[in-house]
Amino acid sequence: MGYINEGNGPKLAAANISCLVISWLFSPVRVYVKLYVTKLWTIEDWLFVGSQLFFTALALTSLMSAVHGNGQKVADIDLPDLPVAMRLWFICELLQIVTTGLMRLCLGFLLVRICTAKKYLYTIYATMGVMSLNAVVAFFLTIFQCHPVRYFWLQFSGLEGACLPAPLVQAISVASAAIMAVVDVVFGVLPIFLIWNLQINRKAKVIAGFLLAIGIVAGATVIVRIKFIHDVSLTEDFLFAISDVVIWSMIEPCIGICCLSIVTYRPLFKSLADKTSSMGITGRSKSRPGLSSAQRSGARFSKGPRPAGKSWQMMSTENDSNGDALPLESMSKVQIGANEDMNELEHRMESKGIHMNRTVEITREERVKDMV
Repeated sequence: MGYINEGNGPKLAAANISCLVISWLFSPVRVYVKLYVTKLWTIEDWLFVGSQLFFTALALTSLMSAVHGNGQKVADIDLPDLPVAMRLWFICELLQIVTTGLMRLCLGFLLVRICTAKKYLYTIYATMGVMSLNAVVAFFLTIFQCHPVRYFWLQFSGLEGACLPAPLVQAISVASAAIMAVVDVVFGVLPIFLIWNLQINRKAKVIAGFLLAIGIVAGATVIVRIKFIHDVSLTEDFLFAISDVVIWSMIEPCIGICCLSIVTYRPLFKSLADKTSSMGITGRSKSRPGLSSAQRSGARFSKGPRPAGKSWQMMSTENDSNGDALPLESMSKVQIGANEDMNELEHRMESKGIHMNRTVEITREERVKDMV
């Protein structure tokens, strides 16, 4: 089993190990942000964790396949190792389909959660449906492409059986990969339209749009993989011919996992920035004892007389759980009656955790932009 240092073994081992290590450098940070910074764990986070775990299994299985001869010519592989390498690669094909499927569903549900326009929702759901159907078809086609199933890894060991014609398998594989590439492009372009409609500052839009649009790169890796799939057939040197397909099958999910991780990092950076500046802000607040707590928190009241029974507008500049300034739809409304007992109102508000020199009643609408 010294194939790891022969033929295409070294580059297969390098691709598997490097992609696995890189993915694990990025994904734990996302989990930390969602659990301890934003404290918001949703369905896409479960899908993300699932994709990371399946990708780990994929990379390790692919590495073991290379150890047993994947990337070598049949003539250079010992007979006992050949069926082992073929069977491990068979498992890799199934794991790759599941990994990339979960990864795209994760991005799809993320887009659904930040989308408010029905026309975009329909597009996202339709894209997710087509992608899921394509993944299911590819999964079962991979399993039953040979009859009996085990003929796939025992075809070079004398077992009688048959597989689908190589040109048909190639055509179906290319079509499946092309559908996934289109899905990546759709999911990469949609965030540009979705984020531009949110009431957040331009800088935040550019950053979020850029990070989400990186998903297009994953589509580019699929297109590259299509070229190598087209050149592969079930020949006697099948394991040698699929070397480039293996490499790009590792790169594709690795890039997707990294992009899905990076897009959640902004709240962490904001949290760190707030913590580093909190000491200075606290010092300045204490040096100005004449300010009310509402003024120290950054609240701004509208100017003008106080007509009885009418609403006042307070624009809060406090940060939300993600470290972003509250958008326009989250403005606080202050109701102050002319004859209302301010002491009683203040006591009631303090019981709710609001401490101000002027009692306010704050209502906030759900943030549309809370996407990570």
